[in-house]
Amino acid sequence: MNQIFNIRFKIVYICVFAVFAIAAVAFPSIIYLDAQRVTTIAESDYTYVNDPPFVCEIENYIQTESEITLQGWFAEKGKEITSRKCYIVFKSLDDGTCLQLPTKVVFNNNAKDYFNDGFNYNNAGFSSTVQTNYLQTSNTYLVLILYENDGQMVLFETEQTITVEHLTK
Repeated sequence: MNQIFNIRFKIVYICVFAVFAIAAVAFPSIIYLDAQRVTTIAESDYTYVNDPPFVCEIENYIQTESEITLQGWFAEKGKEITSRKCYIVFKSLDDGTCLQLPTKVVFNNNAKDYFNDGFNYNNAGFSSTVQTNYLQTSNTYLVLILYENDGQMVLFETEQTITVEHLTK
């Protein structure tokens, strides 16, 4: 009887271990794929703001054959960032198609230093990486910021353009 119990216990133990092992592999993969989600948006659905109090700085731009990474910050002067959504939008200068890319929040106190007004802008930082296979070869994109802070959704046009050439797919 004890032997049967030990065998059943070992089988249950192995099954539980296998479930956790599969979850440990699957969960990071799901998070990675979600972070790589690129969607098409309609530019006309959003209001443009290109004047203060909105300020954007793209501080780092890295392009390789396989991916493009943008890092920087975006904030509204005089408005602390309590909750926000921030996306990079690549607007094709060829056909006007707008591709929305996810970002992750990055601690960045450069907005705080820029405004120097006592408000907390530490969550103004963003980072986004996109695989170049989502983009059209030999196309130039204007970089826009799609931003929501406390329910207000706005589109901001940066001066950054990106030209995608000679991609390996």
